[in-house]
Amino acid sequence: MKINKILAAMLLVQGGSLLFPFAVCAQVVTDTAQPAAEKAAGKKEKPQDEGLKLEEIIVTGTAGGGQMTKFEASFGITTISQEQMKAIAPQSTADLLGEVPGIFTEGGTAGEASNNANVRGIPSSGGFKFLPLLVDGLPMYEEPEIGFMNNDVFIRADLMTETVEAVRGGPSAVLYSHALGGAANFITRTGSQEYEGAVKVEVGDWGHLRNDFFVSGPLTDRLTFAVGGFYRVSDGIRDPGYTGNDGGQMRGNLVWTSEDELTKVEMHAHMLRDKTIFYQNVPFTIPRVDERPTVDNPARVDNIQDLGIDLANGTLASNDLRTGTIKTAQGEREYDLANGINPSFDIWTLKFSRDFDTWKIENNMRKTSGVSGFNAIFAGMPVKAEQFVFDRERNDVANRAYTAAQQCDLGSVYLSYFGVNERNCGDNLNAANLTEFTNRYRSYSDFALKYADDGAPLDLAQSPYVAFQTLWLAEVEAEMFVDDLRLHTELDFFGEHNLTFGTYFSNYDLGTQLTITEMITDVTGSPRKLDLVATNASGAQIGPSLTDYGIYRHVNTFLKVDDKHQAFAFYINDDWAVTDRLDLNLGARWHQLNIDSNYFFADTGSDITAADVEVGSTSDTLADNSVVGLSGRVQAREIEFNQNGWTLGANFRLLDNLALFGRVSESFRMPRSEVIWADRTSADPIQTIDQLEGGVKLMGDTFDAFVTVFWNQFRATGNNHEYKDIEDPACQVTDGNLIDLNECRTIQGISRRGTENIGVELETNWRPELLPGFALSTTITWQDPQYSGGNVPIVEPVTEEVDGVFVTTGYRTIESGIDGNIPRRFARLMTNIRPSYNFEDLTGVPVTVYGAAQYLGERFGEDDNLIIYPDYWYFEAGVMGQVNDQFSAQLHVTNLTNEAVLTEGGNLDVNVVTQEGDRNIALGRPLMGRTIKLSLTYEF
Repeated sequence: MKINKILAAMLLVQGGSLLFPFAVCAQVVTDTAQPAAEKAAGKKEKPQDEGLKLEEIIVTGTAGGGQMTKFEASFGITTISQEQMKAIAPQSTADLLGEVPGIFTEGGTAGEASNNANVRGIPSSGGFKFLPLLVDGLPMYEEPEIGFMNNDVFIRADLMTETVEAVRGGPSAVLYSHALGGAANFITRTGSQEYEGAVKVEVGDWGHLRNDFFVSGPLTDRLTFAVGGFYRVSDGIRDPGYTGNDGGQMRGNLVWTSEDELTKVEMHAHMLRDKTIFYQNVPFTIPRVDERPTVDNPARVDNIQDLGIDLANGTLASNDLRTGTIKTAQGEREYDLANGINPSFDIWTLKFSRDFDTWKIENNMRKTSGVSGFNAIFAGMPVKAEQFVFDRERNDVANRAYTAAQQCDLGSVYLSYFGVNERNCGDNLNAANLTEFTNRYRSYSDFALKYADDGAPLDLAQSPYVAFQTLWLAEVEAEMFVDDLRLHTELDFFGEHNLTFGTYFSNYDLGTQLTITEMITDVTGSPRKLDLVATNASGAQIGPSLTDYGIYRHVNTFLKVDDKHQAFAFYINDDWAVTDRLDLNLGARWHQLNIDSNYFFADTGSDITAADVEVGSTSDTLADNSVVGLSGRVQAREIEFNQNGWTLGANFRLLDNLALFGRVSESFRMPRSEVIWADRTSADPIQTIDQLEGGVKLMGDTFDAFVTVFWNQFRATGNNHEYKDIEDPACQVTDGNLIDLNECRTIQGISRRGTENIGVELETNWRPELLPGFALSTTITWQDPQYSGGNVPIVEPVTEEVDGVFVTTGYRTIESGIDGNIPRRFARLMTNIRPSYNFEDLTGVPVTVYGAAQYLGERFGEDDNLIIYPDYWYFEAGVMGQVNDQFSAQLHVTNLTNEAVLTEGGNLDVNVVTQEGDRNIALGRPLMGRTIKLSLTYEF
């Protein structure tokens, strides 16, 4: 990154964020005339490690009618405080949620946003489909899995984030929409009657500069404020050669409490303006696999090596690929990969509560509006350059030209490369096959790859491989209004009941437009676009270029959808204190969703060659000969869904510091609008789950533990399936004593491929008396998810070998599917060990050293279980300490061993090999390489 850019950003950020808090504080202090001594007396002490904080009040997973602690909860919940976030030092929301047992986030390998999160072995195609992210109990956008706008696009933890509470299973789906697997709630800091604030400056060795701030306090004795945010600029850990991340957010709130403290009003404003780079798979190699993988003998990804792109810090994005022009049916469009994922949203929240004698009313509303862009490169499989050129010449030019010559289609642009005319085409064509045609009629000497920027030939010594890369350009316009109204009351009936009656309304609109462009690049640490042209013996171009400044096809996919949704739910929750030691929780939800969808069909592609370009000349290009656009046909469809869910939980305190809990629930997830226009085979798109969970909580002076055992049976979207009933008497026997399948009855069925999982989640914290200042936090997740219920009957022929030829002798019905397989990317074992030591008790120096050791077990790359990605350890370490009462500093290092570790990847084609032939080539997404960052925080 250029030094003037860093200095400019530093001046802007530091000047704005430092002066603003002090200006506000000065004004507020002047207005209230708070004495300095009183202010100092109210200063918070630095918190020590307090274990799992089981006595902490929680707000997530509860209806809010009363106060509940983690110790009293009858479900698995993890809380992460602002102080804990410092030691975690997350680069992304995914990094933060990866600390929660039962949740796997793939290490934030996509970058700071648009990552994936999976919970308790429930398979998902990506995003946060079954784990919605909430802010103060409400969604930032109702649907947690939107193509090109994952839920974490809205979430940026900063100094205004007070706590994160993550619930797995439990009552989540009763209280929140789409929370089939759980929910994570990011709780915002609000003001108090004490003034406080902080400014944090953070720098990293990847061109990273970030400034956070917050300031809060009273405006009057009844009105408080809090305001804060961050601005960050960086190249990106995988440096593309340009600024990968640039932007931030600002948010603030006002809280008014009536004099009798019975009424409370909160107003929150949140402005998000950010750009983050999206990282996709990169190529790697492994020792060659000779045999095609099977379920019984899967391939293993061991002894990984990179292929032109560094696995720790490399990326497909580069300065050469960064910008360009796309030709569409609507005109030319400029793109810039530096725009990355660029959410621009304004979010407004209003919260109201009022206590009456026997009732309490709460009404929480949120309005979200804005747009999020998605600009990224997706990886194609590298191919040896010579093979790539041969395939393009034969399949994309010669084959089409041969067909045109046979049909005497002399207007075909593909004949520009061949000496075919009206005298030697059709019946006069002297070529029995494609090879003869190419050798006899071609006008070119060769096809050649050249760098698009300077026309120089591809340097095979530096880049022996090339690939098709796809450029995805999407824009999502989103708008939402949500209202969550709750009525609370108390009732004495065989114990104390805290009853909540809730209604939930959400109106959310979505407009998505996507274009996908193919381009050809080399495969190096800084990829460059390549043009592919036919040349004569002297190297001069013949005929049109197959590409247009590296673009092979300007638009091969076009998607446009406008969807409107309206959701309404009614739910009831009862927190029942049966005795002083036994608490029950009962809840139920009815949810209705209406979708009004408009899907704009794409055409098959049209030739948009400019009128002033001579077709077939060297100024022509084949890249714009089949550009996909809109067909003019629109599918308008409205559909309504209804579903019920329920939960029952219990918590029993055996001792004051020991409790048992258990829960059973049946919950659901409402469908996305894509089931209407993308998944036309769907028979029942509502996904459901049955869950059992239970465990024990221990709260000690030196040791805390939270153990949860869970079982779930997930039922995915149902798909229509049909097969022939070969036992049907109506089946007619043919002359060969075989039945005629066309005469057999067709059986209609529904395939609902789901999973069944059993697992254990362990969360502990140990603070030994013999070693004051030392703490050891551990989370362990063991699970055994397997596909179930998805096998379907199919009819296949029975064959026998007769005289060396296999002939069909009959038919049989078999079960086909992947039941028993493990869902892709799920490890059976995940651990996270975090030791820390505070030297203050021993030396009087307020310095803490800490570390993290994370383990992820083996997992399959795809659901067919044909390739295994190895287990790995990942290490982090850091040190933080107080410089004085107001200044603190922190040094944090990630991926200490700088290991090239893959968190995800696809299957292996044993035929795709390196130039030397001794290694296979595949694609995967690795963990980020080692980073070092330093921060300085000033608190006042």
